[in-house]
Amino acid sequence: MRWLPFVASYWCAAVIILAFHVLFAGYGNDSLEGAAIITFNTSSLGISDYYQPNSTLHSNVTSLVPSSITNPTSITQYLGIKDWYSIHYLSTCSGFFRPDPKNDNLLTSQWTNVTCTKKNSGYVFTISDILRHELHTGVAAIADEVMQTSYYTASWIALWYIGIVLAIVEMFIFLPLTWPGTRRLNGYSTLVSFVSYLSLQISSSLATSHSIHTYNSHTLPPTLHPTEFLAMTWPTTCLMFVVFLLVEIEWRFELWTLKGERITGYRKPVCKSWNLLEAFWDRNPTGIDAKGRDEGFEMR
Repeated sequence: MRWLPFVASYWCAAVIILAFHVLFAGYGNDSLEGAAIITFNTSSLGISDYYQPNSTLHSNVTSLVPSSITNPTSITQYLGIKDWYSIHYLSTCSGFFRPDPKNDNLLTSQWTNVTCTKKNSGYVFTISDILRHELHTGVAAIADEVMQTSYYTASWIALWYIGIVLAIVEMFIFLPLTWPGTRRLNGYSTLVSFVSYLSLQISSSLATSHSIHTYNSHTLPPTLHPTEFLAMTWPTTCLMFVVFLLVEIEWRFELWTLKGERITGYRKPVCKSWNLLEAFWDRNPTGIDAKGRDEGFEMR
């Protein structure tokens, strides 16, 4: 058995598992709702209108907050909205921040009352539209204070789908056929693994760029840093790149083996190089007469 394809299979299995975790994060109110692409912190909305008597919404906002509440740091539950909203590939989640046990007016970073809604692939997310729909009628104008940006997830998830499908094809079709070292399929295996890596890489880049840009934009509402999303997405992409490298190296040894013979060793012929461009014409290795010297071959 060839050990490079065998090792690549293990890494490819890890890629598939991680990719599915990223894809279905937040899909069923699971523990992965924290691995969101973008999480909007809306806990401070309405506070400025509550404390500023000259605000046009002051009377409407204060009428919704019980008189027993003094010096609140968040009034979202009285306005009809949540403390945070998040975007995933196949769902959106929302919930509240848990109050500090010593002071109910202070919020902790822990989440509570999390609700996730399944979405169709490629949905469009606009935080201002969601807030406008959930806010009580008298304070719906608060939604005008936040960004009006729409996030189109179609390209993100389409590329992620392609990466997963090709990783599965690589794992269960091409890699097992290369284990014996007798089939000449390494070139196709290299192509499939490369396209899978490229799809995952572009999808990760698109989602990450939107997430980081929103995090650094300092607009309302602010967003949380996508630490968990980055910790799952980019290792998935990097592992697929490792699979591609292992399969590509195996392909080179196939190119350096006489046609029809078993790939037995991991030794580069002296006359060949690791230049990737040679892979496009070194397809017909043929034995040559060494005339008394060690047996050799040439590429034709």
